[in-house]
Amino acid sequence: MTIVGIAGCDEQNSTGPDPDPGSDDDSISTVVSEDSTLKTFSGILVQTGLDAELESEGSFTAFAPTDSAFHKLPEGLLDDLTGEELKEILNYHLASGAMFTGDIQENEEIETNAGSSIFVRANNDIELNHKAIITEGDKETANGVIHKIDNVLLPDAYLTVFGAIEKRYSLSKFACYCTSGRTELEGVLEDETAEFTVFVPTDEAFENFEQNVDDLSDSDLREILNYHVVEQEILSDELSDGQTLTTRNGEDLMVSVSNDGTITLNGDRAVVQQADIEGKNGVVYIIDAVVDPHSGSGM
Repeated sequence: MTIVGIAGCDEQNSTGPDPDPGSDDDSISTVVSEDSTLKTFSGILVQTGLDAELESEGSFTAFAPTDSAFHKLPEGLLDDLTGEELKEILNYHLASGAMFTGDIQENEEIETNAGSSIFVRANNDIELNHKAIITEGDKETANGVIHKIDNVLLPDAYLTVFGAIEKRYSLSKFACYCTSGRTELEGVLEDETAEFTVFVPTDEAFENFEQNVDDLSDSDLREILNYHVVEQEILSDELSDGQTLTTRNGEDLMVSVSNDGTITLNGDRAVVQQADIEGKNGVVYIIDAVVDPHSGSGM
């Protein structure tokens, strides 16, 4: 598990536990199928064939959305998905090994069976992807443990670039500046009819910035954040050394690509820590510094 930073704009409240049927002698699939609050989750497990896997002798953790959690999804979303897409989303709620709430550490990532991570904030509640709360945890079964959650979790490919940013607690400052009303960027980056490449500084990068970002005027903050947004989708294999990108505020951002594949911006002012986080409307890069459109310096 990878440790990440933690911060957030607001808190979410638990909806409380649901009834807890089943026996710890039964498999995860059996316990889920007998729970009246998990009928949708159980049905999709059967539809995708994952119920058989969760009846095996392996050990698993299931983050199980309740029926009310599925009702919160946009109307028709599940109907529009292929069988493989449904399976990917269900696998995103499953992890290898039995992980009880006491094992879930603050600020960590949980690698799922879909191959991508769930991001955790553990405080009074255990919050996943800035989206879901564990409302009832630690239902032990014969082959693992079930935690009920109050929202469905989605991999990056089913989210906008803003959704992919917001779910990562190490990027919470950028997300908060987008949602604060000071930059109007949340609505921009949620636009599924557009394409974006977003270079997102970590929370640590904002803390190390030469200015206190909270003290900036709205117009200066908006200019800095827009300097990290390009209005087209550009994956890392499409970037070249010396390439210049025109950002959303009209200023140029220079890209350098070293022989070992390291990507930097404006010389060595910011280094890409993670590339090619693909959402529905673009791609996110995580960078280690805030880049100033005037000085080209993030430190």
